[in-house]
Amino acid sequence: MIILENYYQVLGIEMDAGEKEIKRAYMKMLRKHPPEKDEEGFKKIREAYETLSNHKSRAEYDAILKYKDEIEEYMIYGQVAIEEENFMEAVKYFKKILVIEPSLSYARNMLGLAFSYNGDYQQAIEQFKRLIKEDSKNSAYLFNMAMAHMGLENYRVAKDYLIKAYQENKINSDVVLALVNIHINDKQYGEAVRLLREAIELDGEVDFQDQIYFFKLLEVYIIEGDIEQAKDILKEIESITPNDDDVRNYVIWRVSKLAAELYDLQRYEYAKILSAWALKLDPYNEAVKDLHNSSTHLYELYKQCNMFQNDYDILKPLKGIVSLWLTNDNDISEYEREEYFNDFMRQLEYKYNEDILKSVRRIKRKYKKVYDLNTEFFNGLEKALDTQNNNLGGSYSSDSNTNTNGNGGSGNCFVATAAYGTPWAKEINLLRKWRDKKLKVSYYGSYFICFYNKVGPIAANIIRKNKLLMAATRLLIKGLIKLLKIGR
Repeated sequence: MIILENYYQVLGIEMDAGEKEIKRAYMKMLRKHPPEKDEEGFKKIREAYETLSNHKSRAEYDAILKYKDEIEEYMIYGQVAIEEENFMEAVKYFKKILVIEPSLSYARNMLGLAFSYNGDYQQAIEQFKRLIKEDSKNSAYLFNMAMAHMGLENYRVAKDYLIKAYQENKINSDVVLALVNIHINDKQYGEAVRLLREAIELDGEVDFQDQIYFFKLLEVYIIEGDIEQAKDILKEIESITPNDDDVRNYVIWRVSKLAAELYDLQRYEYAKILSAWALKLDPYNEAVKDLHNSSTHLYELYKQCNMFQNDYDILKPLKGIVSLWLTNDNDISEYEREEYFNDFMRQLEYKYNEDILKSVRRIKRKYKKVYDLNTEFFNGLEKALDTQNNNLGGSYSSDSNTNTNGNGGSGNCFVATAAYGTPWAKEINLLRKWRDKKLKVSYYGSYFICFYNKVGPIAANIIRKNKLLMAATRLLIKGLIKLLKIGR
């Protein structure tokens, strides 16, 4: 038969050990079984201390050791069911124990936890209420009650129970970290830092046993945006890390993992700093090296992009296109991306060619990292504009008479631009030249241009929404060019 965990053996003490001896044994065993090396052992040690440090739970545990096999068997089955995440099965076994012996608070606490793990928070709260009524100073019960209220999003109530749990047991890291998370959620960063510092200094020594709190401090400063304090915490972590390969590898992994998470959140500056720190401890780690290089590149890119977005000499549609390239795929669908891109391109149609060229060349000269995001696009745009200007015998400038309505990019060729999906198709260039040479110099031609400027945008909006209409319009334009012998 499987035997229940003997908590006295876990702590290495006799069954008649006093409270001070239990606490000394607990601290001693924590140093032998740190969480980064023995997570399961650490968990058992904490459970043993929480059970044996409380008079009532210890008395009940002692009774369980003497109970008949039936109760022990139900307890084991219930614990196994929780480990396998079969929580309702666990509920069934813990209820059977309470039918046999209703006063077993240990079994009732496990029943409450099973309900809580299953998401039945209200039923869990009912069990913890009974336990707290009998033992209002039990830190474990207070903490479990807080977590159940957290599940119901009763954060104010949860915070009150966590404060009480912390007052009763300040060495329980789960209580400390949960309370710190509440303070972070409330943006009470100073209070979170104060609590973590208090936890670090609680035993009178600052060593690697406090690393869990130092990493939480690092998280607090990153969330707060205090980069200098975050760097100082990294120095403190390095100072408490012993010269042990396993421990150093754990620390490197922990910092690198945080750096990767920050990278995914696009917090590239912090990802760069953390990966650089990890790389200093392990300079041959290729994964960390790749993360650092990528973080550095993207940090510099976004830094340059911020300057780029605030540059008034760059046209807004080009800024929009660049923003679109930097938008995460999870935040926008492929259809939306294409629609936004087309919209920005349509906005460019109404800009002067000279202004577009100035913006593109300014990006190329001053914002190299932005330009390198899509050199093919910028090069193609610049080449198309240069070709168009050469064909027209010069560029469209802001004071040119060829653009009476200020629509230099498309030259008011609304329908043709909609049909071809670009204002720089060679057919559109031919139409512009014909318009300027033939229509604008005649009375009826000028009248037609005025009429077209009114109805053209309406027709263009209809055409660009229908691919069949776009294709048909392109055929008509080619036929018109051939009929009028434009360009010959």
